[in-house]
Amino acid sequence: MNVRRWLEAVGLKMLLAASLICLVVLANGSATRARGAVPPIGAIGCSNSRDTVNGYHLDGGARFWQLSSGQYGGGTLVAWAGNDLNNTYWSQFELLLSQHPDTTRIWWSLCTHSTDTNAQNFAAALAIVAKVRQLIPNAVIFVSAVNGYVAPHVCSLLGARGPQRMQALADALVSQKSVQAAGPDVGSLISINQTPSDGATTDNTQTQSDGCHPNTTGSRHLGRALRTFFG
Repeated sequence: MNVRRWLEAVGLKMLLAASLICLVVLANGSATRARGAVPPIGAIGCSNSRDTVNGYHLDGGARFWQLSSGQYGGGTLVAWAGNDLNNTYWSQFELLLSQHPDTTRIWWSLCTHSTDTNAQNFAAALAIVAKVRQLIPNAVIFVSAVNGYVAPHVCSLLGARGPQRMQALADALVSQKSVQAAGPDVGSLISINQTPSDGATTDNTQTQSDGCHPNTTGSRHLGRALRTFFG
């Protein structure tokens, strides 16, 4: 073989080797991206649930849907189930779902008003589960109670036993396998309003003046539990 042909042969082998290396790198990169792609997490709940999700984002989380300040306000179980499940809450949910169609995991935060009975809440919860399954047949639902409050403070909207009632309902939904799993306990808020929490001061209060909704500090506190649980 003369020198020219030898050089051509060597050059061709090097070109083929480089091409193979590029293909391997590209394939590995694609596989890594595929393995690293985590579907977004949806949410159902009330204004406190929304503020908890917002606190999750403030804490650096990036997997949950972004919820705007006007979404889910007043979103008790009875409200979500109202008007034969044809209401603004489902409109908001379905809009977010259309923006994130690969969503399969849902964090469901149970909320109630003090005037809603346990029977009403249970019936509403079953209707909500059925609606989620209709919209996302392969949904994995994690259920949590709305946040609590450090005693002796009480959120007047929830009532004295509101958080405990929602925890009992969450436990029942998990035990009877209406949902797949329990979600995180997001914790309790300290408030200086109305009847202040034990140890509450203006420096550590975590609610707005209504004594129910978290302030920014409170949202971060609740959202941190979501971040710990969901990543």
